[in-house]
Order: sequence, then C-alpha cells, then structure tokens
Amino acid sequence: MKTLKLPKDRLDFFASVVQQFGDVHAPVEQHGKYAFKRLTRWSQARLDYTRTILPPKKYFLPPRETLFRHDDTGYVPCTDGLDARIVLFGVHACDVFALNILDQVFSGRYSDPYYQRRRKEVVVIGIDCTPDEYCFCHSMRADFVDRGFDLFLFDIGAHYFTLVGTAREQHVQRGPRGD
Repeated sequence: MKTLKLPKDRLDFFASVVQQFGDVHAPVEQHGKYAFKRLTRWSQARLDYTRTILPPKKYFLPPRETLFRHDDTGYVPCTDGLDARIVLFGVHACDVFALNILDQVFSGRYSDPYYQRRRKEVVVIGIDCTPDEYCFCHSMRADFVDRGFDLFLFDIGAHYFTLVGTAREQHVQRGPRGD
C-alpha cells in the first residue's frame, strides 16, 4: 500500500483538488452535533469530531428511494441520483469498517445494483479519531481499517500520514506543483 505525507497547511488546496471528482461532503457542526453535509466552503468542515448523528451509510442506503416507475411501456427502473459523484471527507475507521460489511452484504449472492452504483461513485477519505468514553470501536476491532477507502489520513502533528487505498487519479488532476 502506498503512503504519502500531506502537510496540514496544504489541506485547503488538497480539498480543492478532490472537488474535481465531485461534491465534497464532510462533518459539519450543527447545534453542538455533527452531520455529514455538502460543503459550500472548506472552513465548515470539522475533522476533529467525535461522531455524527447519522453514519455515512446514508449516502449509500437512503431512507427513501424510488426503485421503478410505471409508464405506457411498463415498469422502468429509476436511476435518478445514482451517478452523483461525491467525496466523503473525514470518515472514521469504524464507519469505513461498517461500509466494508455493507459491501459484503450488498455484493454477495443477491447483490443490490443501486448500492453498487452509488458505492462506485463515492470517494471515501477517512481520518483517524480519538475515542471518547462512549466509543466501542476498539472492542469491535473497528478502530483500524486497511481497505474500503480511497485515502486514509492519520494526524502526525504538522502533517497527515496518508494511506492510499485506491488509484482514482484518472478523476483528479494534479496541482500546479504536482501535489
């Protein structure tokens, strides 16, 4: 697995580069709680959050979904929103772990094409976290992942140590200095 070192003072530039893939969604603080939302500006992102009120699985399994419509020719599959390209920035290891389980469930014998299509169009950029007294990730062995993400950032002071999980460089252009 490839590793990189990303300076924290270049995180704004990095976020602008990943926007080329799709809309960036990250944890945003709302009334003392955190939720993944589409960012209108990078300063809204809170990467030091403890947990979100809804897990990021909401992007893959919406609570309400139209699967098909009926017209004069019969039933027609509804594909609205399946091609939306999204960057989920700041996903904790426990949530990536949960996505790995969903990947197994929805790509098994009875695969879900709607889930599969959404999963293919979402870039997952994980970030490490500091557990609090309510976390049970360690007891579930979900506090570290080695797959299921495109990038995973570990805070090492002035930099992020970055694991590269997939190669999506065909979607994102390089910066002016090749960053």
